[in-house]
Formats: sequence, C-alpha cells, structure tokens
Amino acid sequence: MTADVMPLVSVDWESVEARSEDERLAAARGLVERLHAEGRKVRFWGTPDRTGLWRSLVAMDVDYVGTDNPSRLQELLQDLGVVGS
Repeated sequence: MTADVMPLVSVDWESVEARSEDERLAAARGLVERLHAEGRKVRFWGTPDRTGLWRSLVAMDVDYVGTDNPSRLQELLQDLGVVGS
C-alpha cells in the first residue's frame, strides 16, 4: 500500500516491543525513519504523558504526539520552539 493510499500510520506505543524504554525508543526511531522514507506520517497512540518521552518523540520527528494533557504538551512544544505561543 502506498503513502498516497495510507499517508498516516498510527501505532500503539505498547506494540513497539522492547525490554527497556531505551530499546523501545530505538525501535520507535527506526520505525519513524522507515515510514518517513516511504513518505508517510507517524503517530503513536497510548504513549505515557511524560515530558521526557514527549521530548524523545519530538527529537525523532514524530508527526503527531497524542496526549491527555494538551496544555502541558503545548508548554513543552513552546519551550522547544516547535510551536508559537
């Protein structure tokens, strides 16, 4: 299936199998790189609402970051200069 047909891939964070958080982040980074190379956008769902994880997702160029705490995420994205105020 091409990116024209399925331009966004939404992945359950828990489905990124790893023994540790560092391994999960490395696996997620590889997945993001592969999907971006295919011209797709990436979103992980079910991610914990943790600032450190959000920073990692932004650093790996995830296209959409989901959260149950949008105001806290917005503050972080503003601090990182990703979005304006």
